[in-house]
Amino acid sequence: MWRPGHWVRFRPNWVWVPDCYKWTPAGYVFVHGYWDAPLVERGLLFAPCHISRTVYARRGFVYRPAYVVQPDFIIGSLFVRAKTRHYYFGDYFEEKYRKRYVPWFDHRVERVAQDVNYGYYRRAYAKHPSWEKGVKALYAARYSGDVPRPPVTLVQQTKAVAKIRSDRSGETVVHKTVNITHVQNVTVLAPVSKAKTVKVTALSRLANVREEEKAPVAVKTFEVKKSREVAVKEERRQVERYKVIAEQRKAAETKAVAKLPKDGKLEAPVKVRIEVPKTAPPPRKLTHPTPPPPPVRVKTEEKTPPVKDKAVPKDKAPVKDKDKAPPPKDKDKQPPPPPPPPPPVKDKDKAPPPKDKVKDKEPVKDKPKDR
Repeated sequence: MWRPGHWVRFRPNWVWVPDCYKWTPAGYVFVHGYWDAPLVERGLLFAPCHISRTVYARRGFVYRPAYVVQPDFIIGSLFVRAKTRHYYFGDYFEEKYRKRYVPWFDHRVERVAQDVNYGYYRRAYAKHPSWEKGVKALYAARYSGDVPRPPVTLVQQTKAVAKIRSDRSGETVVHKTVNITHVQNVTVLAPVSKAKTVKVTALSRLANVREEEKAPVAVKTFEVKKSREVAVKEERRQVERYKVIAEQRKAAETKAVAKLPKDGKLEAPVKVRIEVPKTAPPPRKLTHPTPPPPPVRVKTEEKTPPVKDKAVPKDKAPVKDKDKAPPPKDKDKQPPPPPPPPPPVKDKDKAPPPKDKVKDKEPVKDKPKDR
């Protein structure tokens, strides 16, 4: 249903996520708008991995992520798929991907609003327009081939970094309009075992911020730690719970599809019941690097408490009769007495004209009678 718009008070260092629908194993859930941390500060993104069926079918096979995606790399290679509205990162700079995958700064929500995450960084670097120009110039240079496109696999990244270091061009700028180095341009992944800390700058070098100036987006360093056993067990419980719900939903949908008529049209909606496990694990506690926003304080009218009957001094006693009010102490400040009322007029014809008005008027001459 349509709802009227409303204003939300701005909170710095936070991103407003509007109302949306989220997919779950038991169906879509409507989520109200909320404040979230900036994109590159929401945690580390593990590298996607393709596992063949033969390896996956092995008994006791367990995969543990070993590489993380550099947060700064996401800023320069982030796309939005138009139909799904999901984020994709990587080498989508070929001509065949232009229609399906749009750069995040060109993505529009309902033809008017910008992407919420890009709007946050655009506003943060409002006083440094070179940041926005640098991001767009990086995309344009990769489309045209003036700047090398990012590697697709870990093998390609290793070869590209080794070649740059052999040429000793790692710290040189990739383009005159793009202030990032060649190593930054091709470094996508970093091993978790060797990366004890991860530096997040949101490609602040594109803003050309001087050393004496303060960067609009603070450069932060996050420490990589091994998760505790309690957290691992909690995650496993969540995964098992989602598996049970997903299996029930799949079975219910299969039965519903089997009951459909041949033409595929439904005369009445099909009701499906999914039994959610009663023993739900406790909610997970998420910790963000940025402190939570302050609560919104609503201003209310201050109501004065009723005054109880107390002994009032004689000077401040309320005056009941205006005629009997005591004269003021200071005679100099006493207002002048009101003028006396005019005498009553019994006969309107004999009432004398006012003196002030008679002087101003000229004598009236006798008008000639009509013939």
